[in-house]
Amino acid sequence: MSSNILTFTCIGADALMLSALHGHLQTAVGQFADQWPAPLQACFDDWEKPFVTSTSLRGETLRFVIDTSSGDELEKAHIQALHDAGATHIRVRIWYGQVGETRTLHYQGGKKVAAKAFPAPMLTEEEELLELLLDGKEAAFAKAIKAGAPKNAVVDGTPLLVHAAKARLGKAVSALLDANVDLIACLAWVDEVAEVVQSYGGKNTPALLRTLVQAPQADPVALWRSECVLRALCEHPELLALLASREGVDVNAQIRWALHPEQVRGSLLFNSVSFFKRNRCRAGRRRGESGHPAVG
Repeated sequence: MSSNILTFTCIGADALMLSALHGHLQTAVGQFADQWPAPLQACFDDWEKPFVTSTSLRGETLRFVIDTSSGDELEKAHIQALHDAGATHIRVRIWYGQVGETRTLHYQGGKKVAAKAFPAPMLTEEEELLELLLDGKEAAFAKAIKAGAPKNAVVDGTPLLVHAAKARLGKAVSALLDANVDLIACLAWVDEVAEVVQSYGGKNTPALLRTLVQAPQADPVALWRSECVLRALCEHPELLALLASREGVDVNAQIRWALHPEQVRGSLLFNSVSFFKRNRCRAGRRRGESGHPAVG
């Protein structure tokens, strides 16, 4: 099932209350809700399987990220619980994984308010870069990266490249790839990385894909089972052959379906028409052909 990722930014003047909430969140990081401290469980007890991925507290600004089911809705009761825990202003950015879209909501006193009513949060340079991505400010983000901003920053447990890829921000992705972002650090999200490298790598695409295929840190078996990786490599047969030759790779292995990673869709041979059709048509266009065999 697809998930929703909620990034909460809470601002409050009561340092002790925010610190207590932060302590509960720190205990909950990496744990499902049944292992959370009781006050935090009570706040989100109606969600299916919420999972705290990261949290930080700087001055009056508390940030935390929750990954939860696409069926879990943010309700007024959740916002009120955070207000009661010391947050006077709350901003929630919700990334809907099922459709790849983002929505931002602002609250004060339990009511929705305009974005301009939300005070400027206290953020690190890396978090400010993520803010640009979440706000869709690709030009400003690209300018910052070109000026030497930390391209390999990991914010909320995820590299900037992956944040940009999930938000489908092509200009931001291109800026990171042009700046030689560390792809190896993104191997845990190889589906997203392979897809954006294929789309935005330009003339460097073969070299970037080779980096993934040859990386000692990469699991070649997992790479072969990734639909996104194989689709990218099918446009570069020599790299496909290189991956196939790595130890442990079974060319008849079942491929993970990109839309539903828990499901499989047969081997590359079984799906060869689907995987190679795009490449064959491209070759035909380069030769000035229609992509169909000659008749007669």
